[in-house]
Amino acid sequence: MNPLLLIIFAIMCIAAVNAARKSGNAFSSDAENENTSAVLSFLYKHEKKLAVLILIIGILVRISFFWVTPDGLNQDEASLAYDAYADLTYGQDRNGDHNPVYSVAWGSGHSSFYITFTKLFIALFGLNVFSVRATNVLFGVIALFAFWGIAKRINRRSAVISLFLFAICPWHIMMCRWGLDCNVFPNVFLLGLYFLMRGLEDKRWYPVSMVIFGLSLYGYGAAYMTVPVFLLLTAVYLLYNKKITVKMTVVSAAVFLVVALPIIIFMVINTFGLSELNLGFITIPKLISGRYNSTVTVLSGGLGAAFKNLSVLTSLLFVQYDGLPWNAIPEYGTLYLFSVPFLILGIIYVIKNTAAVKKKYSPMALLLFMLIASLVLAILSKLNINRANFMYPALIMVLAEGILYVITHLKKPAYAILPIYLCVFLLFTGTYFTSYREKIGHYFFLGTGDAITYAIENTNDDIYITEKINGPYVFALFYDKTDPQVFIDTVDYENPNSQVRKVNSFDRFITGIPEELPDDGAFILHKSEKEKFADKYNLKEFGNYYVATKK
Repeated sequence: MNPLLLIIFAIMCIAAVNAARKSGNAFSSDAENENTSAVLSFLYKHEKKLAVLILIIGILVRISFFWVTPDGLNQDEASLAYDAYADLTYGQDRNGDHNPVYSVAWGSGHSSFYITFTKLFIALFGLNVFSVRATNVLFGVIALFAFWGIAKRINRRSAVISLFLFAICPWHIMMCRWGLDCNVFPNVFLLGLYFLMRGLEDKRWYPVSMVIFGLSLYGYGAAYMTVPVFLLLTAVYLLYNKKITVKMTVVSAAVFLVVALPIIIFMVINTFGLSELNLGFITIPKLISGRYNSTVTVLSGGLGAAFKNLSVLTSLLFVQYDGLPWNAIPEYGTLYLFSVPFLILGIIYVIKNTAAVKKKYSPMALLLFMLIASLVLAILSKLNINRANFMYPALIMVLAEGILYVITHLKKPAYAILPIYLCVFLLFTGTYFTSYREKIGHYFFLGTGDAITYAIENTNDDIYITEKINGPYVFALFYDKTDPQVFIDTVDYENPNSQVRKVNSFDRFITGIPEELPDDGAFILHKSEKEKFADKYNLKEFGNYYVATKK
């Protein structure tokens, strides 16, 4: 299906450009205004009703059964949720920090924005999968409304198309439905961008947008590069076009810096190896190893690394898969694989139209600034889909411009484009909630929670946890709800200075299954390890795992 649609849509794009050239101006927005098709007239006439319907669909596909799909629990979810629970309940996380501006976690850290909101859901619903994922679901829904407000201000003609593509986008649906901390960043950024664009209508909204942009820095390390680049380009552009005064620029910058100050201090501490700063109500910690530093590959690889990084970006745009099944389903990609021709056409269209508008503000310029900031990140770092999450909202709006262009200039042959997207979206959701759910359970350690809970309830001795679970100790912390002081007092790290510290043991939980089995205790096994225990042990099955106890 994908190759066929890719060819058909590529032919459509070429035919649309050719038709536009014959009319005298291939990439003129004025020409498009003169060539409104019946589809566009319908979309514009019923804009509000369609927007409501699309928003409902978008909300439902993001919130439906998110606590069971993806099935299981990821190690990063367990890690950040336990730290949120521990700090909320005991006043410190597993590293002894209270309200850290960036959690030490494994050693290389978790972003604090997600942890802070997760505390709220844990307080309301307890420590469970629902409360772990609720923050991303909430901000994913908020992002739908922010995106709609932005799309209307970027280009009213393509706004409904943009919202439709965003609502059915595999990338956004999948990232909203599980609790990886970095996934909240693009949604918070979209909220900031919405208020920035509101500021063009009422300048009182500019400082509000700066507060949100400042908060977005607490959402993901990649924000340290992308957000400042975007804001700098935007400020220069708005000043040049007299959309904002120097005074308002200074005020907005001051607001942003005040909100960002703790994270700036955090970066200084970790860049120069200074001691952590404990202010009582917050901690500014020193990480074991800063992940935001290790991802900047050009520092060690130079120009060669930059070219390799750009090749990875190219793959993300065209192949739309990074080998990580929690980021995308290969058959559908991030934006649907057959979208590439429209995406290329949209990029060309946005660049040409923005450049053609001289000494006049064009809201499409903000899309370019997002893409430029993403390009800077892509040059400096080796991206995967979640590291590149900042660029996808801009790509979706650019994609909408490409589709708008084809519908406008090709008319009747292009009427099938949006229905095709709808049909493929239905196929995607069918896959996601059925076969994908079964597949992802392997990667999200389905059964681990029930196995640990059963072992805790059925033995007072040591509990050995298989190393076929990533970071098994965080699952023990999560399901045992361990007092963090007990963890701090008893933990044995294999290498305390590692970027991702392996825990050999804490309290009565031990990582790994010993060669010679002790007489007492319980063993949490992967199903591939059960033969060793078949004769002398009782085996209780939980998904992909077993609990073995002496007969």
